[in-house]
Amino acid sequence: MPSDFQPYLDVTAPANIVGSYPAVYQSWSAPLTSVVESTMQYGDGAGGNLNGCVAFAAGSLAGKIVLVDRGACDFSLKISNIAAGNGRSVSSA
Repeated sequence: MPSDFQPYLDVTAPANIVGSYPAVYQSWSAPLTSVVESTMQYGDGAGGNLNGCVAFAAGSLAGKIVLVDRGACDFSLKISNIAAGNGRSVSSA
């Protein structure tokens, strides 16, 4: 979807990944027209399900922005699994 601005994901912690990352709008994404603040988590937060290809426990991701690796299964499955855990998802370019 063409636009006149590029939304960014600003990571403030942990220190090893602090920075601004381009955010890509997808039809399943939350609108990227305003600031969304939330805790960010990689996979299940304990070093597992890093690709998001396995369902997350219901409610385990509530209110968190969840990052998962690309590949291994299709995007729609990743998004479905994150949604089942009540998480938010972000796609990076």
